Amino acid sequence: MKNQACGQIITEAIAKQQGVLRETIEVDYARREVKFRYDSMQLAMKNIEHAVAEAGFSANDIPAYGKAREKLPPECK
Repeated sequence: MKNQACGQIITEAIAKQQGVLRETIEVDYARREVKFRYDSMQLAMKNIEHAVAEAGFSANDIPAYGKAREKLPPECK
């Protein structure tokens, strides 16, 4: 996650997940991290990681999905 465009893609992927408290999503570009709160009774971390991978980015030990990564803007690859 290099810039606002990349952060927006990841934020949208996370915000779509049921149980994520959207108002808590924070992007830290320097650390290349996204912080947020979610209800673990509604959603598991693996679901969030797969949502980020489906958006084209690696998330922890889940690699980015190839076709999604290809569709990213050049500055986000």
